[in-house]
Amino acid sequence: MPEAGAFYIMDRAFLDFERLYHMHLHGGFFVLRAAKDIKLRRLYSSPVDRNTGVIFDQVVRPAGNRTSFEYPDHI
Repeated sequence: MPEAGAFYIMDRAFLDFERLYHMHLHGGFFVLRAAKDIKLRRLYSSPVDRNTGVIFDQVVRPAGNRTSFEYPDHI
Protein backbone atom coordinates (compact mmCIF):
# COMPACT_ATOMS: atom_id res chain seq x y z
CA MET A 1 0.00 0.00 0.00
CA PRO A 2 1.56 3.34 -1.00
CA GLU A 3 1.99 5.89 1.76
CA ALA A 4 0.15 9.19 1.28
CA GLY A 5 2.56 12.07 0.71
CA ALA A 6 5.53 9.76 -0.01
CA PHE A 7 7.66 10.15 -3.14
CA TYR A 8 8.61 7.01 -5.06
CA ILE A 9 11.56 7.12 -7.46
CA MET A 10 11.43 4.35 -10.05
CA ASP A 11 13.21 3.10 -13.11
CA ARG A 12 11.14 1.43 -15.84
CA ALA A 13 7.89 2.07 -13.97
CA PHE A 14 6.47 3.39 -17.22
CA LEU A 15 5.63 -0.22 -18.01
CA ASP A 16 3.06 -0.40 -15.20
CA PHE A 17 0.61 2.51 -15.40
CA GLU A 18 -1.95 0.57 -13.42
CA ARG A 19 0.44 0.53 -10.42
CA LEU A 20 1.21 4.23 -10.85
CA TYR A 21 -2.52 5.02 -10.83
CA HIS A 22 -2.91 2.98 -7.65
CA MET A 23 -0.15 5.08 -6.04
CA HIS A 24 -1.90 8.26 -7.15
CA LEU A 25 -5.21 7.14 -5.68
CA HIS A 26 -3.53 6.58 -2.31
CA GLY A 27 -1.87 10.02 -2.28
CA GLY A 28 1.62 8.94 -3.30
CA PHE A 29 3.83 10.80 -5.76
CA PHE A 30 6.22 9.25 -8.23
CA VAL A 31 9.17 10.20 -10.37
CA LEU A 32 10.14 7.92 -13.21
CA ARG A 33 12.39 7.63 -16.20
CA ALA A 34 10.29 7.61 -19.34
CA ALA A 35 10.92 5.56 -22.46
CA LYS A 36 11.80 7.50 -25.59
CA ASP A 37 8.63 6.41 -27.38
CA ILE A 38 6.18 6.94 -24.51
CA LYS A 39 3.15 9.08 -25.37
CA LEU A 40 2.43 11.68 -22.71
CA ARG A 41 0.42 14.87 -22.64
CA ARG A 42 1.98 17.68 -20.60
CA LEU A 43 -0.45 19.33 -18.20
CA TYR A 44 1.97 21.92 -16.84
CA SER A 45 5.64 22.60 -16.19
CA SER A 46 7.41 24.01 -13.15
CA PRO A 47 10.61 26.05 -13.36
CA VAL A 48 13.87 24.19 -12.66
CA ASP A 49 17.47 25.15 -11.99
CA ARG A 50 19.30 23.25 -14.73
CA ASN A 51 22.54 23.59 -12.77
CA THR A 52 21.19 20.85 -10.47
CA GLY A 53 21.01 18.35 -13.35
CA VAL A 54 17.20 18.43 -13.53
CA ILE A 55 16.11 19.00 -17.11
CA PHE A 56 12.31 19.18 -16.72
CA ASP A 57 9.74 19.18 -13.93
CA GLN A 58 6.43 18.40 -15.58
CA VAL A 59 3.08 16.95 -14.64
CA VAL A 60 1.92 14.69 -17.46
CA ARG A 61 -0.91 12.37 -18.37
CA PRO A 62 -0.56 9.15 -20.42
CA ALA A 63 -1.79 9.70 -23.97
CA GLY A 64 -1.60 6.22 -25.53
CA ASN A 65 -4.69 4.00 -25.82
CA ARG A 66 -3.49 1.24 -23.47
CA THR A 67 -1.87 3.58 -20.94
CA SER A 68 -4.92 5.84 -20.87
CA PHE A 69 -7.03 2.82 -19.96
CA GLU A 70 -4.64 1.77 -17.17
CA TYR A 71 -4.27 5.33 -15.84
CA PRO A 72 -7.73 6.87 -16.34
CA ASP A 73 -8.03 10.53 -17.26
CA HIS A 74 -11.08 11.19 -15.09
CA ILE A 75 -9.37 11.81 -11.76
